[in-house]
Amino acid sequence: MAGTSGLTALPLGRQSALELGQTVVSVGYPKNASLEASLTSTTGVVSVVSSAYRKRRLDLPRYPDVIQSDAAINPGNSGGPLLDLDGRVTGVTSAGRTITPEGRIIQGQNYAIGIDRVREITGTLRSGRSPAWTGASFEYLTPAQLRDRGLPPGILIAGAAPGTAAARAHLAGALLVAVDGRRIDNSLAGYCDVMQGAAGGRSVTYSVLRPGTARPRPVRLALG
Repeated sequence: MAGTSGLTALPLGRQSALELGQTVVSVGYPKNASLEASLTSTTGVVSVVSSAYRKRRLDLPRYPDVIQSDAAINPGNSGGPLLDLDGRVTGVTSAGRTITPEGRIIQGQNYAIGIDRVREITGTLRSGRSPAWTGASFEYLTPAQLRDRGLPPGILIAGAAPGTAAARAHLAGALLVAVDGRRIDNSLAGYCDVMQGAAGGRSVTYSVLRPGTARPRPVRLALG
């Protein structure tokens, strides 16, 4: 792979081998006061070996199996490794909670996708495929923003990766309202629900409302 000269791959651990209270280290590039990209690390303990993350947030899916720890994370940590003290990757940092729906402050509730799940998907990614991926990138409008624009529930297609099915269909700026006839709301979790089970090499039909049109139109897209 280009650009990996001199790099050493970290060994992978097992989520199932973690223990409650075990020390873990979160590594990444969170935003900081220096405005520079600095590799940082924070330590904490495993709070729950296997939990779920179902908090309602527009730009987050539901994670059915995650590691909860109190290792401090901030925006920019997402995608970084959660390590044990032997340097093995036990998870991939994904989300944190700082406030309850009632407005109360939360401390030390941070989540990483367990490495056991990562093992399941890396083989597919190494082959150059990504399950259920069309290449589209999304923007998640609130219900109030959708109403102000006179739009139905849906997800705004903000852009598309070059060379992908979404790019070839010129979907940037369109509103996605359904997949294979199944309506979606304005959240990533809703999109993931309708895409669940879709596999690479197949195709799906997006129902999209393009700017200046009154009715959604179907667009057939191949999955990555």
